[in-house]
Amino acid sequence: MELETLVARIEDLASSGEVIGVILLSGKDSGFIAGADISEFDAMSDFSVLPEALKRTHALFTRIEKLKVPVVAGIHGFCPGGGLELALACHYRIAVNDEKTRIGFPEVNLGIFPGFGGSGRSIRQAGPVDAMQIMLTGKMLKASAAQGLNPVDKLVRHRDMLAREARKAVLQKRKSKPAPPIKRLMAMGPIRGYVASKMREQAGKKARKAHYPAPFALIDLFEAHGNDWQAMSRGRSMPSCR
Repeated sequence: MELETLVARIEDLASSGEVIGVILLSGKDSGFIAGADISEFDAMSDFSVLPEALKRTHALFTRIEKLKVPVVAGIHGFCPGGGLELALACHYRIAVNDEKTRIGFPEVNLGIFPGFGGSGRSIRQAGPVDAMQIMLTGKMLKASAAQGLNPVDKLVRHRDMLAREARKAVLQKRKSKPAPPIKRLMAMGPIRGYVASKMREQAGKKARKAHYPAPFALIDLFEAHGNDWQAMSRGRSMPSCR
């Protein structure tokens, strides 16, 4: 894919000192990145190709996260699903604080959940309870709400301010801070099992597991690995995971 080629080139330039940072911006008026084209799901007849495709994307996002230079995402408009997962793999995220900007994981409405590492990275940034609520409800957040929950680090007033603020972030080598320990506590030890049971209770009030398995599979994954965001991200082999 084209992004793999670009990342390989950036890795080379970063190693030689020819670049000091990377800024991801979209030229589209509608938004940052819309994520997967769901029409492709209907055309996919051989699901055995999914594990390898997921492994490839996971590896690519990890390479972005491990780049030796700052990687900053500038978000405007819609940033759902895979777009948010890519942004979370960056080191710092800036968003336009207007009514058009919407950030979230709507996958659950399609019977799947984030499968490119977003499940784990969102827990790292927002904490287990807030991240799981974002994924389980499929709610799209305003930029200010996303900043309050920590997937977004900085807000700007207008889209034309993104490049300038992102340049400052690169020069200052800004890096997003993970959720504070008090939030991470909710995924520790026996507390996690209790939280997972309450999540299942709430999910059961909205739909039966037999008819709507995605949220229950996500909760199972959280109960098993919610205290380890990297292990949570590797849960891509779960049957309801994209």
